[in-house]
Parts: sequence; C-alpha cells; structure tokens
Amino acid sequence: MQRPKILALPAHFKTLLTQISHISGPLLIRGTCAAAKDSCTTGTFQDIVDTDLAYQWNCVGAAGQESCNLTKTTITVAPTTVTAPSTTPTPSLAVSTIKILVVLLNFQDSPSEPFSKEQAEALIFGGQVQKFYQEQSYGKAMLGGNVSGWHTLSREGDPGGTCMYPNAGEAEIQDFIINSGIDPSNYRHLLLVYNHPCMTMSSGAGIQQLQIKGVSYQLSQLGVSARTYLNSYRYPFSWTEFDDMVAHELGHGLGLNHAMLWGCDAGSTFDVGKNCGEEGRNQFDLMGHGAAALHFNAIFKEFLNWFDSSSLLTIVSSGRYTLSPYESSSGFRAAKIKVPGREIYPVYLEYRQPLGFDASLNNPLYVSNTRGLLVNWKAVVEETIGLITSRYISNLLDFSPQSGFGDLNDSNKASLDVSQRFTVPGSGITIGPVISADASGITFDVVLENTPCLRSLLDNSRFTS
Repeated sequence: MQRPKILALPAHFKTLLTQISHISGPLLIRGTCAAAKDSCTTGTFQDIVDTDLAYQWNCVGAAGQESCNLTKTTITVAPTTVTAPSTTPTPSLAVSTIKILVVLLNFQDSPSEPFSKEQAEALIFGGQVQKFYQEQSYGKAMLGGNVSGWHTLSREGDPGGTCMYPNAGEAEIQDFIINSGIDPSNYRHLLLVYNHPCMTMSSGAGIQQLQIKGVSYQLSQLGVSARTYLNSYRYPFSWTEFDDMVAHELGHGLGLNHAMLWGCDAGSTFDVGKNCGEEGRNQFDLMGHGAAALHFNAIFKEFLNWFDSSSLLTIVSSGRYTLSPYESSSGFRAAKIKVPGREIYPVYLEYRQPLGFDASLNNPLYVSNTRGLLVNWKAVVEETIGLITSRYISNLLDFSPQSGFGDLNDSNKASLDVSQRFTVPGSGITIGPVISADASGITFDVVLENTPCLRSLLDNSRFTS
C-alpha cells in the first residue's frame, strides 16, 4: 500500500543511476561473512554496534556488503526496578531468520532494469532494511535469503493502458514460478519486485499468500522504477523509497495489518457515544504512515514474539511503574494492562525516544510525544490466509485532539502527558498521571478497579483476548 511522504531527491541521484545502469570494468567482489566473530570471507571488516543478543559487523566489498550476525552464548540484562509486582526477567537467546526469496520480474513492456541481482541483495539483505528489522526486534530477527532474476513475464504491465498488477489468487505467478524452475521450497516468504512505471513504488493488497504446488507462502510484492527508487525520505538517517516499501510489505508478509489511529473531535474524550473513530494510519509506526517514527507498535511486536518477560511488562494491579525507552536494548520497553476480573489485555503502552529508526521524533512537529506515553488499544480481526494468521489491529489513541475528527495531522501530538489521566471506558483501567520522564525512562501510575458492567472499549470496538 503506498504511503504518502515528503520526498527529497538526492543531489547525486543521476550519478547513482548512471553507475547502476552502466557498470563496467573488472569483476567486483561483494563482501561475505565468515563463521568466526568479526571476520570476513571476502571484503573488508567494518565494526558496528552489538546487540544484547548478538555480535554484529559488516563485510564490505566493491560490489556490496553483507551484514553479519553471531548469537552470543550469554547476555547480560540490566536490572529494572518496578514499584508494583512483576515477573522476574528471563533473557531469551532465540534469534529468528526471516527467510525470503526475492524474485525480480519484468514485463514485456518494462523499461531497463533499475538494479542488478547483486545490487538487490545488497539493498535488502545488507542495507537499511536489514538494520531496521534487527534494531526493532531487539536482535531477535534478521533477514536472510536469496535473489532470483531478472525474469520476464509473458504479458505487458499495462495492456490497453490499464495497469495490471499480478493477482496472487490467479495462476499467473504460480505457473510462472513453476515453469521457470524457481524453487521456493527453502523459504516461507516470497518478495516479488516488479519493474514497470505504472507500478512505481506501489504495492500489493496487504496481507497475501501464494499457493505453489499445494504449499502456502507468505507473499509481499511491490513495484519499482529506476527514476524513483533511490529517492530519500526526509529522515535524519538514510531511508529510501525502496527501503520503505520493502520493510512495510515484509510486515504484511509477517501477518501485520496496518497500524491505525483513533481520534475524536477537538476537546472530546474517548467514550461511547462521542464523535470518535478511526482517522487513518498511525504516524508513529511504519505499518501506518511512519512519518514520526518507524518502529512497529507493541501490539505487533508481541504478535511477532519480539518481546519476552524481560522486555514486556504485564500490569495486573494498581501501582507505580517504570518503562525504559521503547528503542533501548534492556529493561521493560513496553507494557500491557489486564482488565480487572478478565483474562484480556487490550491496552499497550510505549515510551518513545528519538533513537535509531525513531530519530524523527526530534522533529519539532513530534518531539512533544517524547515526554509522555503512546497508548494503543487492540481489536481483533480473525483472518487466516495460508500460513498467516493475522489477529490484531492496533489503534493509537490521540490524547490531544485539536481539530475536527478525521484530521490526520492532528495526531502530530498524541501522547498521554504529565497532567493527563485516561480511564478506558467501562474497563476499570485508569492510566496516569505521568510522574517523571527523561532520557532513561518514564514513571507513571495505573489504577485498576473491578467494574460490574463491561462496556465497549471505544465506539464500535470490543475487548479481545
């Protein structure tokens, strides 16, 4: 799904395209990892910051680099003090590789290929997308796989002037993969990249699956063009249109819906009967708009098993609690709150700071959110597509509505701050006030009270397990 952004064309854009389209001269070597820590089979060693779970480094060659990752045999988790009861943190050493087969596809009327197979490998498995998934999973996930292509489909991309994206539910792609001898059996994820101007930086229809010889594969697909794929978004770090679309569509392939925003008219509180509702996509999540921050929200990270008992705080009683920054590598980085008397956890809390791929929070438009809690509530959508079971839709609550319902820019300021308390309608959950907030963490109160009658969480929503 295309996400509107403000684009800035790099000054060296034409030079980069020339280099990509006209590589000549002697064979260039791509950096590759060796089995030992901080070593390379080919290329030059480049040190990068380790995570709590793994040693990390790059092997850099003239034809691209490879990101290397070696699981640590022991880790140290910094102690976290919580003034209310909590479980004892238990570190996890599991690092999961998201195995992806990337298939590069032309049409009969496609222009020149925007990049080579080797360059695609470097962009996806050795570039910013890889770093993003490693960072936001706290070292628990990394991308691995191969690239096949370029291949050419037997039809035009826009026959008769109508842009025709391949449909995963039809036989076109399945038959092509089988007849071309492409073997996806060692992968769970397929990423199809189409080279056609009518599909430029657009994507497929969210969560999809592809059946090949009776086996279901999680599918992500997007279109790309040499004219635009290197365009940079205005973040304080390197992030291109291609990075954005690949990372977003891989999220769908992992079973994530879009991250949504829930807001009200100016001055309204969240309650049944108020003029509140879904306003669009969450600006603090790549699965939404991602203008303010890129990390997936806590509901999605829990779904992907990126939290454990040392990083996700479960609140089951009234008390005063502390969270570390959401982007940090230790401590409780998010919390979920239990409804008194019921085994359901509909409310998730985050304390975002301008770190890593959330660095855009330093922008004056969004910096006020770094002094409060972002609150997401969870609604269920039972949807099973092949291997994918997508259960949750996340909704960020806007606690500072300044304009009428439906204004996306109104969510530039969404956090629950020092002077605010929020009672989830009919649930017995009250969050706030914030006691203190600084670069090391946020401290806040939660009150839980049994209620005789459980109403809807918000207008037209329901509690879910």
